[in-house]
Amino acid sequence: MDLKARLENGHNTEKSLTELLAKRTDRLKDVLDVERELASTREEVERMEAEQRNLQQLVNYASIEVNLREEYKPLGILRRRLQVRECAMPLWMVTTRLWKMV
Repeated sequence: MDLKARLENGHNTEKSLTELLAKRTDRLKDVLDVERELASTREEVERMEAEQRNLQQLVNYASIEVNLREEYKPLGILRRRLQVRECAMPLWMVTTRLWKMV
């Protein structure tokens, strides 16, 4: 069960015990039992609230660092390289064919 649900249950129990204590005043033992249970429940609720605050602080301090970098390649040089390859390849093919003929 998650912390939020447990905390809600604790508040509901605390409310029920407080209402029970307000309605019942017959036997001292019963009143003391309810007060003891109420104190235990309040302590548990306070512990869960402290845990919730601590978790929230952790979330507040969490951060993500992202570094993006674009690699720069000038298009002019790439185009020239492609043009040289395009010219060199047919020249190579013609040369090899000529040598085969000889």
